[in-house]
Amino acid sequence: MVPADGRLVELVKSGRLTGVRTAGAVFVSAPGSASAGELRIAHGGDGVCIFRQTNRCAIHTQAGELALPVSCRHYPRVILRDSVNTRISLSHYCPTAASMLFATGDIEIADAAGRLTVDEPIEGLDARDALPPLLRPGMLTDLDGYNAWELCCVATLAREGDARSALDVIGRATETLRTWKPIDGKLVDRVEAAFDDARGRPAQTRTWDVHMGSEIIRSLASSPLHTVDGDPVRLSTDLERVVANYVAARVFGNWISYQGRGLRTIVAWLHACHDTVRAFLQNEKAATPASLLSAVRNADLLMLHTVDSQAFARAAVILET
Repeated sequence: MVPADGRLVELVKSGRLTGVRTAGAVFVSAPGSASAGELRIAHGGDGVCIFRQTNRCAIHTQAGELALPVSCRHYPRVILRDSVNTRISLSHYCPTAASMLFATGDIEIADAAGRLTVDEPIEGLDARDALPPLLRPGMLTDLDGYNAWELCCVATLAREGDARSALDVIGRATETLRTWKPIDGKLVDRVEAAFDDARGRPAQTRTWDVHMGSEIIRSLASSPLHTVDGDPVRLSTDLERVVANYVAARVFGNWISYQGRGLRTIVAWLHACHDTVRAFLQNEKAATPASLLSAVRNADLLMLHTVDSQAFARAAVILET
């Protein structure tokens, strides 16, 4: 549920917002909140925000963008702040964001500009005072090393154009990097070499089930989606690239990096993102751009807006042994 800002509460109390889809409570206490002042916007019996009117938001329509709660003003941005940068990715549940995955051209990490930028207060995962992401339990990365790993993951997905092949390379490189120790030199210097080596050698026997992430997602979301392994859904080369673009978007600024216990957990998360897209295509004999667009939107609805990423990270600890 979306936190209710004080201004929104005042608008409702003053009667300046009408057409709410319920005769019941407009706001409810935040789950586990010790303060009666921590309110969230209620949902109707259908699970939809009570301010949603068909495809419009009553708050936005009647009071303007500045009246929206912070998290709604930020949507579809997904924000991670570390001690150096503010990383902004997009939720592809937004149809406009999802359609951008179909654009041709190289994938790149760019400085946010124009309407993508956000002003304080910024809502997202705040890791500014946190230690860098873990490489494995008991061993931290550093920001330079982690950023290099993230960049190599995005570059691999862009180069391969096929998410499965790219994830194999990412997985092999990550397993190599998990053995790193400070005595071996700077982590950032080892990252590119690990990816080069992973591209140059054949697939190896995995020491863990890459579909475990999908199993965790199913258990957390009570999702009927099956784990995809050798599924019959056929995608053209162009559509395979769209899936790779989607996974690349989920690499950048992902919250699992700070919530999990190592890089392998992030790789499991990426496999789960990929599997979820393909699972939403499970009734398709041959995917079309329209059906893939729908699958990507549903995937991010599940992965970003339904599943608790912290709960995923806790459940995935078993993968880091």
